[in-house]
Amino acid sequence: INRGNHENADINERPAKNGGGFANEVRSKYDREIFHLFQQFFCALPLATVLGDECLVVHGGLCRLNPTIDQMKKVEREMQCPDLPLTLDETILFDSLWAD
Repeated sequence: INRGNHENADINERPAKNGGGFANEVRSKYDREIFHLFQQFFCALPLATVLGDECLVVHGGLCRLNPTIDQMKKVEREMQCPDLPLTLDETILFDSLWAD
């Protein structure tokens, strides 16, 4: 399982009519702490998976900067996806989630 664009706090906080709704649903069924645990889990998900040393699997698409697998592994996954990526790590994160 890889992290995708819907595993990001700002998307989760949006109303359902705007492509979100997850935060409201979790808080109505459980509480804020459970929502926070989901966010921690989402940030722990890998950005990509390599299958059999041959196939790269990402949710969004290939990064515009063509990073190496080692560069992708070094991205700080705990951060939320920025609206406007400014650094290499932010660009890798952004494109891995949204470049579809």
